[in-house]
Amino acid sequence: MEGYSEANKAKHEAAYQEHLKNAKAAAKIRGEDIEQAVANPDVSVAIFDLQQVFPCPKSEVSLMFFYNKLSCLHFTVYDAARHEGHWYFWNESVAKKGSNKIGSLLLDYIRFFIEERGVKKFSF
Repeated sequence: MEGYSEANKAKHEAAYQEHLKNAKAAAKIRGEDIEQAVANPDVSVAIFDLQQVFPCPKSEVSLMFFYNKLSCLHFTVYDAARHEGHWYFWNESVAKKGSNKIGSLLLDYIRFFIEERGVKKFSF
């Protein structure tokens, strides 16, 4: 285990500063992409997130704690230029939360925006 030496602190501080620099650069690029999408309806800037798994049904009754609950998942894709959210909800009997499911949901979002909105360029 690495100790709390000055060299170790300096290494971690350098990595943290690099992380902050990369985060600032990514935020700048995202802002530029959103500006482009606002000006051009052929562009979609999408931000997506998978919510934490939550049990269903939810109840305040203490006996419910001991029953098996169904794990449910919620995935949201938000079009930052149009201020429009699309959400997907499913339970563990339908699919898990792996990369194949997330990829399929993003593909569904892309297909919708191509067919319904005529979008030609996407930024995620």
